Amino acid sequence: MEHEKCSAWYYQVSKIINDQKENLYKRDFKFFQVDVLLKLAKKIDHYSSECNECNNYKKEILELSEQIPELLNNSLKGRREFEKNIDKYRNHLKRKHKLMPERYYISLYSLLGTVIGITVGLIAALLINWHIVKFTVLLCFAIGLIVGRIIGNRKEKKQKKQFGNL
Repeated sequence: MEHEKCSAWYYQVSKIINDQKENLYKRDFKFFQVDVLLKLAKKIDHYSSECNECNNYKKEILELSEQIPELLNNSLKGRREFEKNIDKYRNHLKRKHKLMPERYYISLYSLLGTVIGITVGLIAALLINWHIVKFTVLLCFAIGLIVGRIIGNRKEKKQKKQFGNL
C-alpha cells in the first residue's frame, strides 16, 4: 500500500494541506495532528473504489482540508469539529477495513500481560509467603510485560501483513 499510485484527488488534498501549514500556528499543526488527515486521506483514497462510504468521505475531506485554518485558529467549536471528523474517518477505517494504528496490539497486549503478571504475582505471594510480595509482583510484572510484548508483536505483524495499519 505504501508504494501504490495515488489519485489526483489525493495529490490535490495533499497540496491544500501543505499550503495550509503556513496559515496555522506550528504548535496547532502538531497538536491537532493535521498530518493525520493526510494519512487518512491516503487510506480513504485507496479504499474509495470499493467502498461507497470512503468515496463519500473524499468530498468531505477536500472541504475539510480547505477549512483547516478557519477551524483551528478561531474557535473551540471549529477545533472540535475538526477532531470529530478525524475520529469519524479513523473509526470507519478501523471498523470497515480493519486498519489499526501502528503499535496498537503491542500496547494492548503489553498492558494485558502487565495486569495478568501483577495479579499472578499477588496471588503467588498470598499463597506462598506474603513477605516476598515485592519480589513476586516485580518478577511476574516483568514476565507478563515481556510475554505481552511478544504476543502483541506477533499480532501486529499479522495485522500489518493482512490489512495494513493506519
